[in-house]
Amino acid sequence: MMKNISMMAELGHRDHAEALIAYASYDKSYDRAFDATAEYSWGFADAGTNKAFDERYAIRNFGKYAPEAEEAIRLMNLCVEERRADFTNPDSVVINMFNLMTEHMGYYFYSYLQPTKPYPRNFPGEGVTYFLEYRADKERALRSIQCFAEKARQKFLQLADKEGCNRDIALRYAVDCENYLCLAEDWLALLKMHDLTQEGNIQPIAKLARRR
Repeated sequence: MMKNISMMAELGHRDHAEALIAYASYDKSYDRAFDATAEYSWGFADAGTNKAFDERYAIRNFGKYAPEAEEAIRLMNLCVEERRADFTNPDSVVINMFNLMTEHMGYYFYSYLQPTKPYPRNFPGEGVTYFLEYRADKERALRSIQCFAEKARQKFLQLADKEGCNRDIALRYAVDCENYLCLAEDWLALLKMHDLTQEGNIQPIAKLARRR
């Protein structure tokens, strides 16, 4: 999201646009996005890189604990990192975490109408089929999100209890990271259920489903 904001601001600055508009109501989950929109539109020349923005944002909201906040933000960013995926060379497959999160992991994406797919959509079967293709790489990505999200969640919870930190923002980001964690673990559980089904061992599936 930060990358999109800075890129659009750069285009606007280049073409002498009158303003940069964000079409959203305020929510703490998007606090960084709103701050970035302000900085890149009102002071583009001094806004710098996304990393420089995150450093300033961490100082504003977490004071002397800014280094810990920067690390937590970096881990949260990694959960939705934009990366180039090249499936033409199986030895160099790189999963685009942003694409994975925004097009395949969220349950509501499977409620949309698509001309090439039956409706109601086959959920979770359609998603499981997607994750089974290049499974090793996609499962590695899911486990990466699982680790990044849990570590970031812990850091934000710790920051919420620190004096001088923006408690509301820290707790909101902790919830966002928990959502990432939940999605990753749900799909890992579904892959495990698929394996159990293939093995003809369906008894543990109900227990696994209840845990989720």
